[in-house]
Amino acid sequence: MMKRIKGKIGVILVVAMLFVMIYPGQSGEAADESNGFYIEDGVIKDYVGAENAVAIPDGITAIGDAAFQGTSITSVSIPASVTSIGAYAFANCASLSSVTVPASVGSVGTGAFNGCTSLGSVSWETNAGIPDNAFAECRGLTGVSISTGMTSIGSEAFKNCSSLASIAIPSATSSIAANAFDGCVAMTAINVENNAFYMSHDGALYTTGGVALVRCPQGKTSISIYGGTQSIESNAFYGCNIGTVELPDSVTTVKLNAFSGSEIQTLKLKAAVSVFESQAFTIHRIEVPGAAPVTPALVAEYGEIVVVDGAVPNPPPTENPNPSENPNPSEKPSENPDPTQNPDPSTEKPDPSTEDPGPSTEDPEPSKPTENPIPTDTTNPTTNPTTNPTQNPTQNPTQVPGTGSQPGAAGGNAGGSGGSTGGAVSKPGATGGSSSVKGSSSVKTMTTAGIPYIAGQKDIKGWDNIQKEMSASKNKETIHINMNGTTIVPKEALDTVKKKELVLVLDLGDGITWTLYGTDIVSDELKDTDFGVTLGIGEVPEALQKDVAGESASTKMHLAGSGVFPFTAILKVNLGRVSAGHTAKLYYYNPSDKKMEYIDQQTVKDSGDVSFSFAHASDYVIVVDGLAASENDLLLLGTGVKDSTPKTGPGLNAKYILCLGVMLLGVYMILSSRNERRRRIA
Repeated sequence: MMKRIKGKIGVILVVAMLFVMIYPGQSGEAADESNGFYIEDGVIKDYVGAENAVAIPDGITAIGDAAFQGTSITSVSIPASVTSIGAYAFANCASLSSVTVPASVGSVGTGAFNGCTSLGSVSWETNAGIPDNAFAECRGLTGVSISTGMTSIGSEAFKNCSSLASIAIPSATSSIAANAFDGCVAMTAINVENNAFYMSHDGALYTTGGVALVRCPQGKTSISIYGGTQSIESNAFYGCNIGTVELPDSVTTVKLNAFSGSEIQTLKLKAAVSVFESQAFTIHRIEVPGAAPVTPALVAEYGEIVVVDGAVPNPPPTENPNPSENPNPSEKPSENPDPTQNPDPSTEKPDPSTEDPGPSTEDPEPSKPTENPIPTDTTNPTTNPTTNPTQNPTQNPTQVPGTGSQPGAAGGNAGGSGGSTGGAVSKPGATGGSSSVKGSSSVKTMTTAGIPYIAGQKDIKGWDNIQKEMSASKNKETIHINMNGTTIVPKEALDTVKKKELVLVLDLGDGITWTLYGTDIVSDELKDTDFGVTLGIGEVPEALQKDVAGESASTKMHLAGSGVFPFTAILKVNLGRVSAGHTAKLYYYNPSDKKMEYIDQQTVKDSGDVSFSFAHASDYVIVVDGLAASENDLLLLGTGVKDSTPKTGPGLNAKYILCLGVMLLGVYMILSSRNERRRRIA
């Protein structure tokens, strides 16, 4: 009797578990599992289907956070039943070519289409605002059609959309983030349509009536500022490379960092300018009338480049001074100057051939850190083979901190903004709030500059040979360069990359790689560019690093180039496999107001790699959220393994595992019952 009961119980268990596994109940997880959709209460939670052209089923009300993130879909049809799209819903769908956001959608989450590099066109039919990072890194985006009722454009919404040449702001838009179009290097026009809050003039964005200049498109090479403009807003000229910017008589205020990250040859101010706040820029000449209230302060801060009523105090040096001219008119020049007859031996230069033959003891060519990419630090002559080993590092007492004069700061032997051709790539290990690496066994620094070569073809080495190979390559071809300890790419190579629209990959070693797209190079005035990167060392104060990192692991990062790049490039660094699956956040150190500014965030890959786009060489901090600072010894070293890789699809959850276990128990009870009955009969 007991044996029969045991067998029946086993049958009941097996049938019950089959029913539980097949019937989804309240979980709703398999509403359309055959098509790869995992749906819960009308919300798409995940997509693991094989179809590349996706049609979302009618009746779906929402697309959840990261539902399609990283999938290989090429197109998506969103039905009118959808009312919301979650954060990063389609992020990093690299093959997605076009998308229409229907009018039914009432909200769109942060970064919804971030990193869709093949996305060429967007039809934004909804009146919902375009959120932060919505189309950031969509490098192929060329056209955006926006509903007339769209209300706002968020922070970095179109960041690094390097193919987007123009955009039309509709009538209902009342808020546009100052950095919404940062990195749009091809953009030449921001057009405004009958808007109560904004207007456009000569392709630039202004508040209504032209009162404030909000944004000059980054692709413009010249600009005529509206005559009634009163202020130049923060970030207005970020990333711009313009010959001359002349402010009209109406301008009274230039706000904080209005020109930061830009390169302007000549800035002409007028007498009405009464406020000129701090800037982090490259401006070669500022002209300001003596009657302007800000003149004394500007002369004090930018003495070498400020023109006052046409007279130049401390004029900038000429590039090719005439040896026959006397730099000190108060003294009579010698007809046959002899450097050995210098009356003041303390001013004698190590290399007489570069000395002005005039008798003045003053140096007629004051040092300008931005014009000399070679640091003067000679504590390790092998670090920079192009530096004169006899040069005295104390020769230039006006050297600006962080340009190579302070070892361990932003330059010097660490390969900072001084731009050394070697030794600028280093990974001193985890910092977790401290950049000090003295006595650390984890310090890994490349100190010997070699000769760059094409990866896998060591016989094609040196930039002359690499240049020939690049010139002979097909358009849009990818060229991998092993930098072999060097960091500087000559302007001729960059010019070829631009003309042939090549993809240039620079392997600096130690997990650091730059990727540069020729289509992103819009400037015609290219120059030798230093791509040196240093991790763990920089000018960011420890307190500020701690403020943004909290208890999370972090590292400083210094880019060795000087100022804004004439392009946008992608930097990949390796933070160690212990960081895999975590979110890496990038912060920029603004030296003008001594604050950290949030830039971007990306998920660290299984390999520990993370990539960010840069258009400006400066100091940064990378924070790894969720990775405790106590795990710092693993950060950047790759010695720890932590599998935090997001899983695709729901997989086998606990319910199914439990059901399978109970089913096996039931089968065992059935079989054992039968065996016992057979033995009893026998």
